[in-house]
Amino acid sequence: MSQKESFRISDWKKPATGGGGSAKRVYVPELDRSFKKEQLSELFAVRGTRARFGCNDTTCCAHGTEDMMENPYRHFVIQRSRQIKNLSDVPEVRRAEYFLLHHLDPAVRSARLAARLKFGNDDIARLVDETKKRLINLRDPLGDLHSCSDSATRSRAPKFRGKDRNSQSAVG
Repeated sequence: MSQKESFRISDWKKPATGGGGSAKRVYVPELDRSFKKEQLSELFAVRGTRARFGCNDTTCCAHGTEDMMENPYRHFVIQRSRQIKNLSDVPEVRRAEYFLLHHLDPAVRSARLAARLKFGNDDIARLVDETKKRLINLRDPLGDLHSCSDSATRSRAPKFRGKDRNSQSAVG
């Protein structure tokens, strides 16, 4: 706790009064972004976007985009946990390259495609454009960092003083 902060356990005993917080947001894995339900409805109003960006995974959302929007928390947890599991199944040495090729590059392509669409609402177009810029701004430096630092991420073998370690084991 910092200065001028307080904590009272009695506040926990009070029933919730409702309200507060922000609107529910729905995660779109292809764009790596969450949208408010109204924004997502406007996004899906453009021809082809529901099939491209809606949840087509019947084990996650059995009824497609309707389930995606009705239970956004479940959808997010399932999709994000699959992304993490998919990435954690890759050996650590190849993980950065795999993330770039199989997670970030497809998201950049999807965002570029979405940015070319004509939306009836300028706010949606602006959000999609911001998403595209964010993903590109993430992709470029991560790609550069990965390409130039393959050897820099691994530790060098330790140097021993005195005799060569291999000669010690051969003598003993």
